[in-house]
Amino acid sequence: MSDPAHQDLLFGVRRLRNRYRRVVLLRYLVQASFYGLLVTAAALVLFPAIEPWRLALAVLLAVAVTAAALGWKHRRSFTHLAKDFDNHAGWKDRFSSSVDLMQSSDPVARHLVQQTATAARDLSTEKLYPYRVPREGWLMPLPVLLVAAVLFLPGMLHGEAPPNPELESTLASQIQRVEDLLSREREEVPTENRKEVLQQLEELKKELSRDPIDKKDAMAEISKLMEEIRKSQEENEEQKAKLEEMLRNFKSNDRNQKLSEAMQAGQYADAANRIDELLEEMRDELRKLKKKGADPEKLKELEEQIRELENLKAQLLKLLNVRYDLQFAGEILDVLSECEGELGGLPDDDIEDVWFVRLGKCQGQCESDKILRLHQKLISPESKKAGKATMAKFLADDPTRSDGSHEEVKVRVREGKGRSSFTQTQVSNDGSQSQLEAKEVLAAERRAAQDTIERQDVPASYREYIRKYFEGIQPEATSQQK
Repeated sequence: MSDPAHQDLLFGVRRLRNRYRRVVLLRYLVQASFYGLLVTAAALVLFPAIEPWRLALAVLLAVAVTAAALGWKHRRSFTHLAKDFDNHAGWKDRFSSSVDLMQSSDPVARHLVQQTATAARDLSTEKLYPYRVPREGWLMPLPVLLVAAVLFLPGMLHGEAPPNPELESTLASQIQRVEDLLSREREEVPTENRKEVLQQLEELKKELSRDPIDKKDAMAEISKLMEEIRKSQEENEEQKAKLEEMLRNFKSNDRNQKLSEAMQAGQYADAANRIDELLEEMRDELRKLKKKGADPEKLKELEEQIRELENLKAQLLKLLNVRYDLQFAGEILDVLSECEGELGGLPDDDIEDVWFVRLGKCQGQCESDKILRLHQKLISPESKKAGKATMAKFLADDPTRSDGSHEEVKVRVREGKGRSSFTQTQVSNDGSQSQLEAKEVLAAERRAAQDTIERQDVPASYREYIRKYFEGIQPEATSQQK
């Protein structure tokens, strides 16, 4: 067999293989894209928190990998490709036999290969493996429209609240308050911790300045920053305790007696000034001793004392910075708490959310789910029984007890800041509390619950349920006392 015939035959087979690969890969890409779009729509509905671009990137990667894997699984050999061409062109196994006999030295086989190689130059691969659109390709507009509906329909149906002048003025005053803090601190030399807090305040200012922004988003941004500052504050408190413990263990002598007293009294600024004075005195003394040629051991001892004082000064300055950071963080938290309270006192925007429509749920079911979640949050059946039992125990004054004492429930009510809460703590007393105080406690508890109802988005039907609950506590507890 001559080399040109061999090359022509291989060229024809490779053309068949390349055409087959492109046709198969295109078919599987279309099919994988169809089902990938369906998965994308389902994921957007079930997991709305996922960012669309991340989901799109993951789906594209999955589609490419799936199409490549299916194409690799359905790959075909040269002989099978030549057999397909024989069946299509009616060559009666002529092409496939030539491919099998390419390495044969038989004269008949070599003659067959030469004849086939001449015809292989004009192979029509397009007729054998034409591009055809699969069924999924014709149905592709359906998942595309479905994904578009999931992405854009909720935003189109979501009601937009009218401009709220009260919210805008509140946000403007809060932005100005944050800007005043930033302007004041920019003039100072900030520590690393304060630099981070200032950067977070800059970001908060940008978020509050974003248009449009609603009350919930603004409160969420403020709460997020407050949580981060509290964590940093806890770390600084631990660092402060360690530094103060180390400074309290400082060994004093005749020279640094006043320094030790200042540190024991917590006067760290005075202690830092005293360290500067001591360092200046000791360095002057060291220079004089070196000029006189004093004992090297004495010089070494004095140098060691200077290094200890320098290290002590560094730790003291670090403690002062930590204390200032704590003070600054406390001031920031106070300002943010006031901002959160002002926002919490504003009425909520009445916007109908259509996520439940997108999920295929009715509005009645959505409202009942909301009431159920609020019921679990405020007053569950277990807490209702516990509240009645606790109040009955509070009102019941047992004169037969030997120590003359009884258990009292002290209700601490914390109102304001946009959210009210009440907690119960059991304490002991000498039995001198009267039923009038018990009624005052119950009234405070009712006021706290009423404040919770007013400041949170509680449905009207559930408000009546909570009121009946508190109205039913006192008659039942009084009957148990009688």
